[in-house]
Amino acid sequence: AFLSEHIAKGAKLMVYFLTCASVDYYASVLPKLAQLRNAPLRPLHGKLSPQARTRAYTWFVELRGGGALLCTDVAARGLDVPDVDWVVQFDAPQDPAAYVHRVGRTARMGRTGSSLLLLRPAEDAYIPFLGIRRAPPQPMEPLGGLPSLRAPMTKLLLADRAVVDKSARAYVSYVRAYKEHQCSYVF
Repeated sequence: AFLSEHIAKGAKLMVYFLTCASVDYYASVLPKLAQLRNAPLRPLHGKLSPQARTRAYTWFVELRGGGALLCTDVAARGLDVPDVDWVVQFDAPQDPAAYVHRVGRTARMGRTGSSLLLLRPAEDAYIPFLGIRRAPPQPMEPLGGLPSLRAPMTKLLLADRAVVDKSARAYVSYVRAYKEHQCSYVF
């Protein structure tokens, strides 16, 4: 609901994931959901060919209207990405310094921007940790009344073996990356 609402309003979003496999999974699944059907979305991560990364970056920079770049920390620094309205951190970054670099993609050159970090209850210790790092987020309560994606996601998994394979790779890579998370002592 968050992505579809903001894309419909013409916002440009960068959505960060912990792993390349997670980006691939969500890039294949999100456009198949009714809420995001035909929404402009592109993946960008380090395992794409240089040409594919350049195409995704150019597409996003030249994008007029709303859309989302689904990415890893390969897009957290070193890229000039103007006019980003929202940075959504689906996963807390492995390197705590990357949090600031991710957020820094928005509100540049005098523009306003917003950032959203999604944390599970077991990750709530990350909030005071970011305060110590002088990047304190403002906690908010989860929004109520959001539609469940369980049924449509299950339907996609049952209908498409490629989606099942991508989901399995995304899960395994996420667990491995989370196990090696630099903030594991915080989590």
